[in-house]
Amino acid sequence: MGGKKRTGPRPASPGTKDRIVLAATGLLEERGYHGFGLAELLAASAAPKGSLYYHFPGGKEEVAAQAVLAGAEATAGRIRGKLDGGPGLEERFLEFVAGLAAEIEAGDYTAGGPLTIVASETSTGFPLLNEACRKAYDLIREAFMEALFEVGHSGEESLDLALTLCSALEGAIILARTYHRADFLDQVARTLLPLLGPVPAKAAGTS
Repeated sequence: MGGKKRTGPRPASPGTKDRIVLAATGLLEERGYHGFGLAELLAASAAPKGSLYYHFPGGKEEVAAQAVLAGAEATAGRIRGKLDGGPGLEERFLEFVAGLAAEIEAGDYTAGGPLTIVASETSTGFPLLNEACRKAYDLIREAFMEALFEVGHSGEESLDLALTLCSALEGAIILARTYHRADFLDQVARTLLPLLGPVPAKAAGTS
């Protein structure tokens, strides 16, 4: 028995799509969205041009959108893995931020995820990327919200605090990369610690 013969480009071997996204992530972190072309992306991923368009019909913008979302999903997973668990949120938050700082320093201040750079470059004129960046920030904020809610903050407080954490850390990443000072992340994280503590239980009889 056989299937219908494919008339379009042959599918790439397993793993090619992931290689393209991984290569795009590195290029986006180092150069930004406008700092490289398809030829450089293909060379970095060791993928033929036909494979790229097979997996990403939208070309470079679609690849970048996937890279942004993949990075955010990984970050959200790390947040949940490190911060979920109730008491001790402050210490676990510092450990999470220390991991970010170590990655940025190890990457010679080009690392830190593509989201920060791409979001600022493509806020207008790139609807697919702008939507991907919004979804990416939502994923990260939701992960922070879950951890904050777990230690006793209300839903509204968790929403507001998650926005504060996300904004502060994004700013700290930019400054760390600009000044080549990974310790800026720790300074910002420690300033945020008072916001993270468990909410005191109300005394009996209070409204």
